[in-house]
Amino acid sequence: MHWCIWPGGLYPIHRDMGTPQPITGERLPAIALYPAVALSGLMRYGGSAFPEAMRGNLFSAQHNARKVQGHVLIGEGSSYRVDDYDFVTVDDPDFHPSDVLEAPDGSVLVLDTGSWYTQHCPTGKIRNSQSRGGIYRVTYRKAVSQPSHAETSNAALARMGRLTAPELVKLLETGNPHEQLAAAEALARFGSAEQLPALWSALRRHPDRMLEHAIIYAIHRHANRDELQVRRNDAEPHVAASAALLLDQPRLTNAASSGLEFLQRHKLAAVSGEIPADAQQKLAEYEALLTGGKAYRGRAVFSSPRTACASCHAIGQDGGKLGPDLTKIGAIRSGGDILESILFPSSTFAQGYQAVTISTGDGDELQGIVARESGEGVSLRDASGAETLVAHGQIRAMRMSAVSLMPSGLEQGMTREEFADLLAYLQSLK
Repeated sequence: MHWCIWPGGLYPIHRDMGTPQPITGERLPAIALYPAVALSGLMRYGGSAFPEAMRGNLFSAQHNARKVQGHVLIGEGSSYRVDDYDFVTVDDPDFHPSDVLEAPDGSVLVLDTGSWYTQHCPTGKIRNSQSRGGIYRVTYRKAVSQPSHAETSNAALARMGRLTAPELVKLLETGNPHEQLAAAEALARFGSAEQLPALWSALRRHPDRMLEHAIIYAIHRHANRDELQVRRNDAEPHVAASAALLLDQPRLTNAASSGLEFLQRHKLAAVSGEIPADAQQKLAEYEALLTGGKAYRGRAVFSSPRTACASCHAIGQDGGKLGPDLTKIGAIRSGGDILESILFPSSTFAQGYQAVTISTGDGDELQGIVARESGEGVSLRDASGAETLVAHGQIRAMRMSAVSLMPSGLEQGMTREEFADLLAYLQSLK
């Protein structure tokens, strides 16, 4: 997951519709990766009410993981990596932090939405919960040392537009990696074609991927086609390849889009599934199985042909892609919500995994998960994992399905001991 909107970056979860952003090479590396975690708020702490080691840290509100994490920024080339630590953790399954903010006095405010939001599986719909959320203040009670006044860094001055073009060129040539990145970004915004020789020279020094992107993006902003034609024949292979890349950008408007973006663009609203009248009673009947199971045995149940869980759900690198990834399911959903999703798979749907029904001009009806959309049509993935391409001209109507592709009655194919083991295994996946 990228934690910033990088200048000139493309973010392909949303289909590009012809923006002027260039493709500069390989995908930019992420500062951190969090599978299936909803990062709903991000803040950089700039106060002085916490210990020095926490100043300048990032803090993220993780809605479905029910915690707030701190992230120590560690320089790595021209960018960063992070060292994570838990800042606020709560066992309450109805605690869902949606944002984290710095208060004027330097304390940290955590906004909790509670359990009212039930779309996309953060919370089950059946169990009765009265948690309405709240706002919490986190303070540090001990005395802390106050920081001394610090001069504004060259990187900050560059990004604020307070350095001249010659000063930016010098920073690009002699600064540390973070200063070089800031200089390249500033030259894209405040520079001109006069700085192109310095940008090409910086590219010859084989920068890391983040700095390379910033340099190529700056070149893209200032170089005309004649300049790129000349540089395409440069003796330095990296320069020649970058010029050729900018001269021959792919046609983005014909790119395939994801299933999630397809639903957003066609405005197919989520549909709630039916909840049986005896749902509360059935949940209470199986609730005792949430404790006492053996996770090591549950792994075998998960992989068993009788349950077929692994044919649809991935854990790590293993498993199917039809259903949501369960690698961190124990961290992002409570035991009770996992139980509900097994007993009543149509009660809630994970975002991007609600089935779509397509009616064709031939009178057929096809149901499945939208795998992708391209210029040829829409690819539906059915419960077996097979994909069917439906041409755009054949689509007469589309609607969201209220019935999950995951079959109900899974618990009937297991003993109670096996079900308890499966629940223990899923809850252990953190």
